[in-house]
Amino acid sequence: MTDEQRELLLKAQQSLEAAKLLTYMSVLNLKKYHKLIPIFILLIL
Repeated sequence: MTDEQRELLLKAQQSLEAAKLLTYMSVLNLKKYHKLIPIFILLIL
């Protein structure tokens, strides 16, 4: 494995971790704000 490949792999793993973290945080936010979501939907429509 070349250094370049190793670096790409590391970047891929980091973005995967970031994506997991973002998903986890949005799930937590949804649980916290689930009562407000219908209001937001009404405001958008």
